[in-house]
Amino acid sequence: RLHYCSLFFVGDFMENVINIENGYKIIVSKRMYEKETVVSVAYKFCNDFIISLDDIDDDYLAFVLQKRYNSKIPSMEDAERVFDELIDEQLRLEIYRRTKVIREIIYKKAFAPLQDK
Repeated sequence: RLHYCSLFFVGDFMENVINIENGYKIIVSKRMYEKETVVSVAYKFCNDFIISLDDIDDDYLAFVLQKRYNSKIPSMEDAERVFDELIDEQLRLEIYRRTKVIREIIYKKAFAPLQDK
């Protein structure tokens, strides 16, 4: 399932995915995706592929997805999954931040009876 939305890409999707030997180099906007998001996505893929994150400049980084020894070469679908995961993780982070205060209030109220004892 590809969440293709021009808001999340530098330009055209194909311009952001470069076929390299044994994998793909995916250009990621640092303005759209925070470091925490990118590292979390890299971790999700590290069992299947060799992952490297390389700065291109102040605005972009290269998320490199390459074949592990004795494993499959990443496909275009794998590169698409990286973008799906970037969007999902960034959204999770935003929701976490926006709901942090209310969650803390709920926790305090829920555990208040235990603190009174």
